[in-house]
Amino acid sequence: MRTYDLSQLGDAVVVRHLDAVVATHRASTAELLAYIAEADSRRLYAPAGYPSMFAYCVGHLRCSEDAASKRIHAARAARQFPAIFPAVADGRLHLSAVCLLAPHLTPANADELIAAAFHKTKADVRSNDAADVIDRALDALVTKLEKRKCAATTRPRSRAARVPDTSHNPRHVPAEVRRAVWERDSGRCTFVSDSGHRCDSRTLLELDHVDPVARGGQATVDGLRLRC
Repeated sequence: MRTYDLSQLGDAVVVRHLDAVVATHRASTAELLAYIAEADSRRLYAPAGYPSMFAYCVGHLRCSEDAASKRIHAARAARQFPAIFPAVADGRLHLSAVCLLAPHLTPANADELIAAAFHKTKADVRSNDAADVIDRALDALVTKLEKRKCAATTRPRSRAARVPDTSHNPRHVPAEVRRAVWERDSGRCTFVSDSGHRCDSRTLLELDHVDPVARGGQATVDGLRLRC
């Protein structure tokens, strides 16, 4: 029979065993998330007579309401973004951080956001407007997108060193045009509402043809704009 009286153990043993138990708990938590995600995906709660995964976790698994909600939320995020599983298993990410990040994760930014939250406390990840960690990760993502989509650079090659950027594809946008559009629009979405408010978004921007290519729109500076 297991005993929970540890008073006879030495300090070093308690610390060593505590570290081991925590490591095992983290690995078990990641495994639990995987099973919850799979059972949820298969709707295995229904044959057991429960209307939802939440009801199954509370009624059958005997989780508290808070624990059930947090684990289901984290499990669904981890199923969509599997990098969460090993991060939880080795202690780089805790469940509270996963739940805070989940609403912001997309295929384009998940790697940056997850990595930026490693070893952060709940307070570090959370803020009233947007988590600082999310802002930092998005800044890094914007830089990557600028380079890929808009050819943004602080050191453009000299004209003599450039390889001609030509293509017969009407949707192809030369690098010089992408840079010029980015600079003209100040790296910001150009959408303006009926009330005259311009969109403030500076993230996940795309080059948009003012006139559709199918209607003769061309990949020129005047023919393109930034849209989020």
